[in-house]
Amino acid sequence: MVKSRASTHMAVWIRLVPAVLFLLGGLQCSKNAEELRSKGSERMDSSLRGEIESMNPDDNRKLDSLVGEIRKRAMDQPGQLVSMVKEQNLDDQMLANARLVLLQLGDVAMPSLLDSLDSNDPDALVWNVQTVVGFHRENQARIVKRLQTLIGDKRKLTPKERGPFTEEKIPERRVCDEAYLLMRRLLAMEDEESNMVNARIFLYGMTESERDREIVRLLKSKSWTSLSEQADAMPEERK
Repeated sequence: MVKSRASTHMAVWIRLVPAVLFLLGGLQCSKNAEELRSKGSERMDSSLRGEIESMNPDDNRKLDSLVGEIRKRAMDQPGQLVSMVKEQNLDDQMLANARLVLLQLGDVAMPSLLDSLDSNDPDALVWNVQTVVGFHRENQARIVKRLQTLIGDKRKLTPKERGPFTEEKIPERRVCDEAYLLMRRLLAMEDEESNMVNARIFLYGMTESERDREIVRLLKSKSWTSLSEQADAMPEERK
């Protein structure tokens, strides 16, 4: 009986050994693959670092070549996906799958979608445009959310040097001032000239306390107004 049990246990172990070895081998292969990926990433990063380090910023041809190569790497597979969804004989499931991947890629796919808008297929055209606008809105929401966290940061920035042909004093700027102006640029729906006028009034025509009040007003009302009217209404503070 004892001998029979020992034989049974031995048989079980004999059957288990290949599975255990296979599992260990798989883990080792996975580890090796991860190491190779990591080393490959390091090689790529060091190669790019070397190109940046040796770059002459005055060599426009080399600069354009490097930028083009980096852009090509970034857009290669998203571009292939966009080309795929434009294929005439693509079945519905394949089209749905490719679009799902594009949606999950997010703004990585934006340039490829914009560069290949197909006016010959109205349905595809509308889907591409809707997708691009969706990506843009998501990015804008993320930027605004980040700017909102900076709107109360009153740390002063390093003063800018005065230009050689101007005697105008450049006002001190704070993180919150720049965050306000960037939010205005994104959300105020002003033309470029109005945006520049309001930015100049905000920085050059208002004191820090006036700027603080404008920031508080914005946060409470969530509305953008012309700053020229407000600046004219508070002249005594700047005397």
